[in-house]
Amino acid sequence: MPSEDHPGPEEAPPFRSPKRTLVRAFRLSRDRWKEKATQRREELRSLKVRLRDVEASRELWKQKVAHLQEQLARLTAAAGPTGSAAAEAALPEPAAARRELPVEGRPAEATAAAADAAPPSGPVPGEKKRRR
Repeated sequence: MPSEDHPGPEEAPPFRSPKRTLVRAFRLSRDRWKEKATQRREELRSLKVRLRDVEASRELWKQKVAHLQEQLARLTAAAGPTGSAAAEAALPEPAAARRELPVEGRPAEATAAAADAAPPSGPVPGEKKRRR
């Protein structure tokens, strides 16, 4: 129910501009609003995907940590109170853990040597070139 201060739709003052100008202005306004809404919807969707991936990654790392803690506890218990030499001997060698698996057509020694070699001097994959 319209009050005396604010007229209702039937009592609204008419626009002074020509209708063709108003139609164009309203259409542009609507199109800009739709474009913004579409961009926000796409950004929201991509952020949801990113959140899902980060949560999955975090859960995977939690599982890895739990597994390694269990392994450490077993090795510590197996070493007993005397010394940790046996426990250290049972731990995997760090260099061996980072070596790649053998590639078809290449001997395992060549793959291991490539893993220990210096990194290539070219651009890093996935890194963008910097403009100078």
